[in-house]
Amino acid sequence: LAAIGLVLLTLIGSPLVLFLFIPFLALGEVADPALTGAMSNRVGDDVQGELQGILASLTGLATMVSPVLFTFVFWSFSGPGAVADMPGAPFLLAAVLCFAALRVFLRTQRSDGRPSLPSR
Repeated sequence: LAAIGLVLLTLIGSPLVLFLFIPFLALGEVADPALTGAMSNRVGDDVQGELQGILASLTGLATMVSPVLFTFVFWSFSGPGAVADMPGAPFLLAAVLCFAALRVFLRTQRSDGRPSLPSR
């Protein structure tokens, strides 16, 4: 739902319309704790710390890279000399990344709905 909300943000023409899309974006925030819990349930007790460390590392990396990336995308698609006049481009890029992550998630699921984990 967050990806749908992000796509809709690129189409906003007035601030009033923004309030209509907030529920989609808010529901998307439920995914992070739910996915963290699901991943935690899928691994053994002996690797819980490893999983949490990986998740924290990925969060830290995204926290460092995303402001630079999305600011550059906004700069490239707005203002004078822009590639195209599309100030909502950062939201569209975020939606594309969400859909890509969803595709990876769905490809790693087995037919019984459980993730296919590599064996050690």
